[in-house]
Amino acid sequence: MRAQYIELLEAARQTCQACRVKAGEAVVVFSDTTKNEVLVEAFYAAAVSMGAQATLVLSKAERVPLVDPPAAAVAAMMEADMVFDLATQPWLYTEATNKILGRGARVLQVLADESSVIHRPPTPEISERSARLAARLKGQRIRITSQLGTDLRVERDDRPVHFQDGCVTHAGDWDSLGVVVAAFAPPETKAEGRVIVNGPVYLGPRLNFHVETPVVFELAGGRVVGTTGEGREAKIIARFFEESGDPNARVIAHTGFGMDPRADIWGADIGNWESYDGGINVAFGGNNIPQLQGRTACRVHVDTILVGATLSVDGKEVVRDGIFADG
Repeated sequence: MRAQYIELLEAARQTCQACRVKAGEAVVVFSDTTKNEVLVEAFYAAAVSMGAQATLVLSKAERVPLVDPPAAAVAAMMEADMVFDLATQPWLYTEATNKILGRGARVLQVLADESSVIHRPPTPEISERSARLAARLKGQRIRITSQLGTDLRVERDDRPVHFQDGCVTHAGDWDSLGVVVAAFAPPETKAEGRVIVNGPVYLGPRLNFHVETPVVFELAGGRVVGTTGEGREAKIIARFFEESGDPNARVIAHTGFGMDPRADIWGADIGNWESYDGGINVAFGGNNIPQLQGRTACRVHVDTILVGATLSVDGKEVVRDGIFADG
């Protein structure tokens, strides 16, 4: 028997149940030529076992992320009630995403590796905790500090706090399996100060790594105006911004925190990084998806994670030195 098939099928069924897949629903499993066939088959079989009208759509793999899927694939997903997106490359922040969500499909991205699919599926307990903790972000003035010297001040307007719990339950909902995070998109000019990154960094679409030497991001007017540090990572990030050719790459996209006690920041699973319990995310670049209601269109996206930092909302600590205050 193929390795991990039973475990993946059980996790896929649990995910289908969390996403409220029901008999008769139109489900599209979208994947490509480089995805693990066992994982794809597990999600297709799970949807069929729930009584759904499941269709598998397979396309040639894209070499880079943030590219619309083929038009025929997009058309199929626009007619679905539920989409399991198993593409190798992410295509969030694209026109196709907004079209599909706008037609009412629930879309669950499955970028997580097989281990995370098996060991970190959505659960009622995770959903309840993430909703409760995400509510603590609802304030006007957010300040992020750390013992390394981070001091970032961010404002909120009427845009929502978006939290992810690894499943989708209502029309037009989007989420990513294995990602448990709360975030909001600040006004594009309302972030000032300094961020010292000591955790993982994702430079989409090209590179991700763990920082060995902290990197200093200087922000003014909502934009990165400088990146410095004693290690090679600072030079890599500065060069990335320069070579992106898009000034919007430097605009703050979102900030918030991870909320999954099962997650860690080691390995190469980006979803693990963002979900790390009490880790603070500060991101730049594209954020124009309905859930964030951001206004920045950009072909790149930068995620950074601060470990051991403090986040306060209207003067009240929500995360203190990387640990949620009051649970």
